[in-house]
Amino acid sequence: MKNFDWGGRGLLFMKRFSHLLKSRNNRSRTLFSFTLPLLFFLFSNTVSAQEPRQDSGADGLLEISELSVGDTLPDALWTMKLNVFNHLDSNEVITLDSFRDKELIILDFWATWCGSCVDGLYKSEVIERETDYRLKVIPVNSVSMTKDSESKIRNTLSNIAESNFKPFTVVDDNKMLEYFPHVMVPHLVWIDSTGVIIATTTSTEFTLDNIKKQIQTGKTSFYKHKVDIAGFDETKPILGQFGSEIMGDESISCLFSTYVGGIPKTPGTYYRNGDFFLYRIANNTLSYLVMEAYKNDFGRGQIPRIQYIFPEDIPDTLITKLTHRNDRDDTYLFEISSRQEISAADVSALLKKILREKFHIKVSKVKRRIPVIIATLKPGAKFKKSELNSTNSFNNFYDAGGAPKRMQNRSIFGLFNYLSGTMGIPIDNQTGLKQKIDVALPDNFDETDKVAVEAFLNDLGIETREELRDLDHLLFETVSNTNN
Repeated sequence: MKNFDWGGRGLLFMKRFSHLLKSRNNRSRTLFSFTLPLLFFLFSNTVSAQEPRQDSGADGLLEISELSVGDTLPDALWTMKLNVFNHLDSNEVITLDSFRDKELIILDFWATWCGSCVDGLYKSEVIERETDYRLKVIPVNSVSMTKDSESKIRNTLSNIAESNFKPFTVVDDNKMLEYFPHVMVPHLVWIDSTGVIIATTTSTEFTLDNIKKQIQTGKTSFYKHKVDIAGFDETKPILGQFGSEIMGDESISCLFSTYVGGIPKTPGTYYRNGDFFLYRIANNTLSYLVMEAYKNDFGRGQIPRIQYIFPEDIPDTLITKLTHRNDRDDTYLFEISSRQEISAADVSALLKKILREKFHIKVSKVKRRIPVIIATLKPGAKFKKSELNSTNSFNNFYDAGGAPKRMQNRSIFGLFNYLSGTMGIPIDNQTGLKQKIDVALPDNFDETDKVAVEAFLNDLGIETREELRDLDHLLFETVSNTNN
């Protein structure tokens, strides 16, 4: 049986609806017009470390054995020569043994086509400095998996380099990937001062606060271990890929779960595999599920979280799930499998049912008059074009992890969206600025304070004024299961 991480005590239900579809000609307008009890199954959060294996074969030749959490790095790995690009000391080869004096080593497996990976290269340098270099982050590009060329890697490193930052990377053909197999990047391997692997994570856990906690206390309880699923086929039902029969000849199945490790985050997507139809939202936020459920009712426009209305009877825990952005514990997986074509109405009907029966909410769109900040360019104001190459960008506003907050080679919409959320007041972008820009937030900047935000924007060359407008809001209301 394959091991995979259900991300905590995940809630999962799977329903089979046999003989609902007599024929395509008789097919009802909505597949999921039913009243049946939901079936729930609980999965415990277990990540089993593999048994350590020997590093030499029967013939005496060196074998590479996969390493897992709890394993100790073998001497062969410490002394293995690793090819490196762009090293600060112009070295072409390094070994992990050179960093044994560090209190924490993180192997950061990345790819040039992974935006969060590239963001993490700069973030790593900042956090290393903040820890007085008690931490060493070693980027690794396993080209057999990433398919990155030497020129692509070197260009990416050059694009994000600065006067005080020269990123480097280990370039691995396959050996490091054999020690630490994975199918998704970023993939971070945390190694403590004794050479023991203490965690494998995504970049979400890589924050200055977590690094300091690990170095100072040695505690790893805050890690959410990353477990990849080798051979996952996005066009096939999830449970069907783990030894469970999904459906008979005439049935529809639905799967709903909290975060499922090893499956990439995806928006609502339709798949077809032969005569099999599938719709899946993978590891996305509850607010995204709401917008997909009501897309036909409200239209495709995304209503920002600051325009959500929660009556007093909505629990705080649910509000947190609806407004959180990055915590994977507040993300969900939803999948419909059918031998007949799945329509947008089918998706909407079942998602609404889940929102009612699992979260006890329904949603409507209402107008509310609220203050809006109008942002325009000052006369004569000019923004310098981003210094980064057009193929590279950076934004750590939402996950700086103690590092300075900045964005590079991004639209000014990114800045306004972030400040709207922290301040709680929408910003209407009327600057007309189309070029990509670089912006850094000041130290000790109170991004929740309207006066401070307007002063910061004024220093950038942006004028602000406030007016009242009638804007769309989402109103969340509680419902009981008896009122479905």
